Amino acid sequence: MDLRAVKIRGARLAVSGLSLLSRGKQATGANVPVLCYHRVLPELREDRYPIYTLTPDEFDDQMAFLARHSFRSLSFEEYSRLALGEAVFPERAVLVTFDDGYADNYHLAWEIAAHYGIKLNLFLCTGLIEGSLHSTYRELTKEARLHRERYPQLWRPLNWREIEQMAGHGVGIGFHGHSHRNYGQITRTEIAADLTQGLGLLASRGVRPKAFAFPGGSSGTYHPGIVSLIKSYGLELLFTTYLGRTRLGTPESLFSRLVIYQDDDLETFRRKLFGAYDWIGRARSIDQSLRAFLSHPTVPAGPF
Repeated sequence: MDLRAVKIRGARLAVSGLSLLSRGKQATGANVPVLCYHRVLPELREDRYPIYTLTPDEFDDQMAFLARHSFRSLSFEEYSRLALGEAVFPERAVLVTFDDGYADNYHLAWEIAAHYGIKLNLFLCTGLIEGSLHSTYRELTKEARLHRERYPQLWRPLNWREIEQMAGHGVGIGFHGHSHRNYGQITRTEIAADLTQGLGLLASRGVRPKAFAFPGGSSGTYHPGIVSLIKSYGLELLFTTYLGRTRLGTPESLFSRLVIYQDDDLETFRRKLFGAYDWIGRARSIDQSLRAFLSHPTVPAGPF
């Protein structure tokens, strides 16, 4: 079992114990959960790879859960209005997002979500769409390569026709970088070039996103200087992968997301939606900020 799996299992056990004290079924209100998905692929082995991949049945169960429990799914625009205090909070709201931009989002995830009336929002990696980036994965296991050979139509990137069709039916379009590089590890000039190229491609297709998701998403992928630079390009909603929910209507500049893992059962899914994992995200944020300060006490982390 790798370190990531150990951390996930440890967090799940901790949350499970605390949940004995509180079932956490209260309305979400201003604490709007933002779900972070990547792939929906059929016929996966128990040691599934790529990471963050659900089967169609698992994704169907989760979308059915949202519908059954009266969650109102949001678009990026609706989430923005709530964040700015320009709209009244529904009792239960959720923002459903997918990162990268693979074709299974079109062929499987979109159809399943639409069946339950759930809106999807995509953070697109434009280099993947354009073909200058062949994959957002560093490497694939043998099983994953065989799976890709079996389902090439699901493994390829989305194309512009599919993106335009989805956008025309209400799917939100956000930006996930052009090169999928960690912004915390490249220079200001390189970040600016990445933003210019990717946003230029989207603008040429009539898309001017306001939402951005950091590739990687943890504290090591950004610092205040990077946040300021990204916002200067007109990107207003910046999303991380900090575990938890960001309370809207407060002066937060970054929004947390709840990454959904392969082995998240419906009880774990419910706990994430209703806030049982929020304290883990806060604790992790404090720990990572302290580590960054101890490493670089006077300057932000990263070659900026």
